[in-house]
Amino acid sequence: MPTAACRTIHRKDAYYAFFSDLDSAVNVLAPLAQSGATSTITSFDLVYGGSYKQWIKFANTLRLRLALRIVKADPAKPRPKERRHWPNRRAC
Repeated sequence: MPTAACRTIHRKDAYYAFFSDLDSAVNVLAPLAQSGATSTITSFDLVYGGSYKQWIKFANTLRLRLALRIVKADPAKPRPKERRHWPNRRAC
């Protein structure tokens, strides 16, 4: 039986929270990656060995996947706003 502390989270709200968390993480990692700072997580990072750039790439991949799936959770969401979550790519 649910308690008073439990609340229902709608799927679209979960997607928006994911986008917000990814934005926050990239905002922390991007300056570190650009400055070439020595990673303090190298010994703990078993996936990318402390590479800030690799973690940013992973966050951008998650953004793209979420942008493709949010349409099912929130069909009324306008497409231009979805594109805000796509990673910026420089022209070749």
